[in-house]
Amino acid sequence: MKDASGETSKKYVPLDFRYRYQEGTRTRLGTTLTLDWTPNADTKFVLSAMYNKRGDDDVRYRNRTRLDKAKNFIEGEDGSLNVDVAQKILQVTKQDIYTDNFNITFEGETVLGDWKLDGSVFYSMSHRIANSYQYGFQTPRWQAGKAATLGNGTALGKLPKGSIAQIPDYQSRYLEFNPLAEIGGKRLDDLSYYEFYTLDLNNNILDGRNLTAKVNASYNYFIGENSSTLSFGAKGKFMHNSKRKSDDRGVFDSISVNPEDKTDLSLSNFLKDEQLSSGFLNGNLSTGFGAAPDAVKVHDFFVNSRDRFNENKYRTETGVLSSYYDAREDVVSAYAMNKIQFDKLMLIAGVRAENTRVSYKANSIFRYDKAVLDLPDNVNKDPHYNGGQLPGAIEDDTQTFNDYVNTPKDSTRSYLMVLPNIQIKYDFTPNTILRLAYTTGYSRPNVLDLVPTIDVNTDLGKVQMGNSGLKAAYAHNFDVLFEQYLKNVGLLSGGVFYKRINDFQYQSEAELTDPSNPYYNPSESYKLIQQKNGQAANLYGAEVTLNSNLSFLPGFLKYLVFTGNYTYTHSSAYVNEERGSLRFPGQASHTGNIALAYSTKRFTLQASANYNGEFIYALGSNDSEDLWMDSRWQLDANASVNIIKGLTLYAEAVNLLNAPTYIYYGNRSKVYELEYTSQVVRVGLSYKF
Repeated sequence: MKDASGETSKKYVPLDFRYRYQEGTRTRLGTTLTLDWTPNADTKFVLSAMYNKRGDDDVRYRNRTRLDKAKNFIEGEDGSLNVDVAQKILQVTKQDIYTDNFNITFEGETVLGDWKLDGSVFYSMSHRIANSYQYGFQTPRWQAGKAATLGNGTALGKLPKGSIAQIPDYQSRYLEFNPLAEIGGKRLDDLSYYEFYTLDLNNNILDGRNLTAKVNASYNYFIGENSSTLSFGAKGKFMHNSKRKSDDRGVFDSISVNPEDKTDLSLSNFLKDEQLSSGFLNGNLSTGFGAAPDAVKVHDFFVNSRDRFNENKYRTETGVLSSYYDAREDVVSAYAMNKIQFDKLMLIAGVRAENTRVSYKANSIFRYDKAVLDLPDNVNKDPHYNGGQLPGAIEDDTQTFNDYVNTPKDSTRSYLMVLPNIQIKYDFTPNTILRLAYTTGYSRPNVLDLVPTIDVNTDLGKVQMGNSGLKAAYAHNFDVLFEQYLKNVGLLSGGVFYKRINDFQYQSEAELTDPSNPYYNPSESYKLIQQKNGQAANLYGAEVTLNSNLSFLPGFLKYLVFTGNYTYTHSSAYVNEERGSLRFPGQASHTGNIALAYSTKRFTLQASANYNGEFIYALGSNDSEDLWMDSRWQLDANASVNIIKGLTLYAEAVNLLNAPTYIYYGNRSKVYELEYTSQVVRVGLSYKF
């Protein structure tokens, strides 16, 4: 970019920013049933079942500013960013998600002499229908020194040369659009310049099944005079998940003009409000949110005029194929463990082995330009010839995509994890305890992160892609913990820990630059989100906890209860040769919470404050593009009162101070996402029979 004197420098500037305002309704309906049978004092069986139905009805509004096609970026002395190309877009998305969940569990336990046996079988199934209708209105792409025309063919005149729009403070987390030029005597963001131009029906159906069975056995015996317990068991978990598009789906990226009324696609016919929220972003924008289309008006127009909407078959079909998957994950495990008590010393040693098998069916899509089939040298009419593009297109970043080849993929992978552990507990006194432990664990990749599907969110400009090469992370953990139980019913504890994590998983979020991706488009900027593996991470830390009844205080103050904890973690993670070492993604250096409660037999009131320090949310292409979640305090409160026996009135309030969530690029002056969720209050009654 250039400064006011004409000097050129390289700086990060916002090219595309969006305001999002969301309204929603949550509906929850559920029922549970539990039956138990105790044939004798040593045997018990329990059968339980639960059904719940969830409805999430949301309307999301977006006010989008595109500056990514500007040819000149000029930095003003006042910190403003001035551009010569700009476009405004308003979107409304109606999303309805309906989920049915059912599960049933049968479990039992018995004692046979020195043996204790227990086991259970659990089955669940879920069905989720997610309907999303996104409607878009846009202005012409305003360009300095060029004539502008509406989509219906109406000529608007010519814009002046030079900068036509600006962001008053481009390093602020509260970005605003300020037109510097006018056309036809109106601002560039005047409502009369917005026209209905696109519709995306992104409707999905997801089904899930889970069958889990486990059995455990323990045997009490003595080694000399030392009591011991031998435990062992096995578990199997079998999951099946699938996703597909519903029949009512499609991308409609052009709408026929009505020759009798060329203005019927104008935003004025679909307007909900000229100012949706003047207090948007907690009142930190001078412009407020701005105008918004009405989702009901737009949807009714689509239903009644569907023949005017021209479906982009290519985008619809690639969207259907790339989002499909059918995945299974089977986990079979077994363990053995022995506990022995030597006077004040207790020793536990054991090992667990888990075998995971993942299989999936999905689609791999190769997009190409149909013109490549007619190249003289492409005698076999191969779509992959020259990368599926005309000569020079890839080098000039002028690729064209208008056809595709779909290749079904069917893959299976399995791996075995052996997890030893040893724990030592020493009782200096009944209330003073030292614990030492070496444990191992692993984190399986989410099966949906393994399936090579592609899920695009044009509303957010993001493409989420699976990674079939993702590995499970394996951790070695060393912990030392000192505990002191207090006389007034409380606990003071402190400890140190070290963790070594191999093949850790992290989220990568960087600009989509791979032409082979079905949603790569040189004229549209998308972020590619994908889970990846780093090589290894080391984490060192210390933690302290204090929980105590303040019963030593006089009068009514004796009912106060204090809880608090703090953890410090130092981490170093080696990602790869390109990125080297950095802080472990997802790990804050400082975390903690404090709570003060007032509790009697009938009444409880609690306030809690939770703190999470800044951490790397996702890795970008370099450290300047890494996404950081800023540090955040949140204050919550809850209360309950027993009205009569079994009947309780409760209330919960979350985020009382409306603390924002802030994600930034590399440093705090480069905003990525700023969200105010406002306060959430829930009040209800519960009755226990």
